[in-house]
Amino acid sequence: FYLHIFDINNNYKEPKNFYFLFLLSCLKNRRLWYKINYNGGYGWIANVDDGIALYGGTNLRTYYQYWEPTGNLLHYFSYYNSGDGQTMTNLGPAPSFLNPYQTYYSFDGNYFYDDVVKMLDDYRNDIHDKAVNSRSPYYAYYLYLPNKSQTSYTANDLNMIISQKGYNSKPNDAIRYVDDYGNFIGGIDRNGISQLVGEGQSFIDSQNKYGTNALLSFSAALNESANGTSAIAIAKKNLFGHNAYDSCPFSCATTYQTVYDSIIEHARLTGENYNNPNELYYHGSHYGNKGSGMNVMYASDPYWGEKAAQNYFFADNAYGKADYLYNTIGIKTSFGDVFVYAEPNLNSKKIYNINNSTENVANVPLIVIDKVQANDRVWYKVYTEVGLDSNKNIVSNYNREYSFGYVLENELYVSNNQPKIIGKDIVTNVGQAVDLLSGVTAIDTENGDLTNKITYDSNVDFNKAGEYYVTYSVLDRSNFKGSSKYKITVEEKLANIDNDTAKNILEQISVDKEKRDARFYLDYLKNIDGSLYIKGYNTIVGMDNNLSNNINYKVVFENIETNEILSFDATRILDRNSFNMVPFSTDGYDYTYSWFEYKFDFKNLPNGNYKTYVLAYTDNYYSLSVVSNKLYKEQATSYVGDKSVIIYRNFSDRTGALEFNVRQNTLAVKNGSHIYNQYDTYRVFEFNENKLHLKGVSYSYGMDLSPSSNVTRKIIFENKDTFNTYSYDLGSTTDGLYKVLQLVDDNFDKSRAWYDNYIDISNIEKGEYVIYLTTTSNITDIAELTEKLGRSLDNVKLNLNGLNYSFIINHNKGNRIELIVD
Repeated sequence: FYLHIFDINNNYKEPKNFYFLFLLSCLKNRRLWYKINYNGGYGWIANVDDGIALYGGTNLRTYYQYWEPTGNLLHYFSYYNSGDGQTMTNLGPAPSFLNPYQTYYSFDGNYFYDDVVKMLDDYRNDIHDKAVNSRSPYYAYYLYLPNKSQTSYTANDLNMIISQKGYNSKPNDAIRYVDDYGNFIGGIDRNGISQLVGEGQSFIDSQNKYGTNALLSFSAALNESANGTSAIAIAKKNLFGHNAYDSCPFSCATTYQTVYDSIIEHARLTGENYNNPNELYYHGSHYGNKGSGMNVMYASDPYWGEKAAQNYFFADNAYGKADYLYNTIGIKTSFGDVFVYAEPNLNSKKIYNINNSTENVANVPLIVIDKVQANDRVWYKVYTEVGLDSNKNIVSNYNREYSFGYVLENELYVSNNQPKIIGKDIVTNVGQAVDLLSGVTAIDTENGDLTNKITYDSNVDFNKAGEYYVTYSVLDRSNFKGSSKYKITVEEKLANIDNDTAKNILEQISVDKEKRDARFYLDYLKNIDGSLYIKGYNTIVGMDNNLSNNINYKVVFENIETNEILSFDATRILDRNSFNMVPFSTDGYDYTYSWFEYKFDFKNLPNGNYKTYVLAYTDNYYSLSVVSNKLYKEQATSYVGDKSVIIYRNFSDRTGALEFNVRQNTLAVKNGSHIYNQYDTYRVFEFNENKLHLKGVSYSYGMDLSPSSNVTRKIIFENKDTFNTYSYDLGSTTDGLYKVLQLVDDNFDKSRAWYDNYIDISNIEKGEYVIYLTTTSNITDIAELTEKLGRSLDNVKLNLNGLNYSFIINHNKGNRIELIVD
């Protein structure tokens, strides 16, 4: 029966199901109170609306025991309105914290007590401190299994279960077995007949359409229809007692044309009502009891849920427990609102509230799929109680591809631990494939070593340099997913460094060291607190790069014009927490501590254009790598401090080297993308009326050159020896010869990429000059003017005021165009 419980001060407590031995009563606060005694302890309980019936005896008639021969948890109870008979349900495998054969008491089947008074004390204070499992509530798996789970059993399996019970044929529709009052007609053989015979596929169809677990529905049908043999089942093909009210059990019960119709309708009704959080009947989609679950509204029998769950356990236990612990279950233990979100984001759509619309309900289970971290919070990914479409709208059919959402971690109690995958970032060279499962392990608290169950998904292309990712996944026995994401760096094999350059660099430290191969990785090149820093690693291949070996590092600058070499000491990083990955080893050597860092000091660098290297060396070995950024890591494109520096990748250099243009005075500020250089080409390059006529395009990725944009463009002639410059406005025009299109669209109009202007260069003094174009709109970029189409400028000459002006194409410097004034 259903009791309203108050403490001695008349404070209302949450209703529960239970039975007690009552020994003494008294009147207080206008209520009749019963004083109960157990093992010398006392408590009080109020008789509300005369709802308590006294029973004389010496034992509490609802209790639990761990039955050691089977390892199962048995719940004993009595129906007092039907005599003194006691019965029980088998809830499946018992929790480990119970001792065999000992009697335990529980208000809810979640917290267990070895003493009734302890239970009452806790219940009065709404705590569980005196329970034997005070910190670990128990939720019987089959009783709390959500209806949106799926069974692994097939239609044939369900047919075999009913066959094993001794039923092998359906009732004959030509025979009347039941009279108009729901009584079986005597003299008719009903031996071996059941409406459940051969209906296995009907239950599977209901699962496929509405997402309701076929074996859960089957178990409810076994309970409601007495294995398919009840009068309502035989006469009305109604397996679930639909509309069979206590006051009108037979005549009011729904009649179906076929048993299939009854099964499909049951799936629809439960899915749209009892399993739908937006409906009045919803108290959780599990069978449950009078605290939560379908049992709250579906049946007057407080143990209807346990009986149906018992049927599931008996079926599963008989055929290998294929479904036991197949899902990880998370329990909403609070009585308050808990929302399921469309994404792991509090600003995303709230799909529904895991609560009843008219009364708060606790102990509601959901199936947990995964545990993820997003937006600085931890979330559980769960299957929803309702079907969803791809836009997270509620629909009648249930598609597991879309029917999931996210609940905050602290709002679900999940006893099962998530599997943990331990791997590492990988670095390899182009063409050198790596076994992505090598060295990756998975451990689960409950299921142990799951390494052999790891799967992975990756976009890596070992034949192409780049930065890729691999995501490892593993499922534990309860289909709780663990995953980890690691980075795969595929590096190009660096082209051999010029022997003269290597020799010149090596001479600065020693000439008797053995050269070893190197693997270089740029982590970043960025401005930090007003200084420019570089960080990465440079290995010496074929030896342990660990702390037992002393390795020194230098950053080396080679002047591209003069080949002069300057080097500066870099710092070896010895703190493992200061770098995010360990260089991958394919030869068994340890390359952990091959990381370096360097703070640039440009004041000691003369003006010039520099190619940069990293040198690693020991007493006996050295390795040398060009500083490149082939993986497009974080990179500054300019720096202004003691000197003004422009940094860009020289795509015409086979090593992919970064070049540092170091100047005392600012040539230009480059603040565009480090992935792209400014593109420049001309269509007209001529002298006309003693002026240099130039027409062409100049633009960069991410540059707004729309008709309404404010564009400035300059051409700069820089003396190769003195670095003196002459600058002239080139302007811009929308009257181009064609529409500028990019291979990678940046969504900016390039109408003003064009220029067309006449430049008076007669004031430029004798000397050789490199030519730059710099363009500014929303960003600024700069690049050398080059000849890209194989054209000749031999005829572009001018003699003016005793000086000759001509142009050459320097093929050794990326086909850049140079001005000669002599």
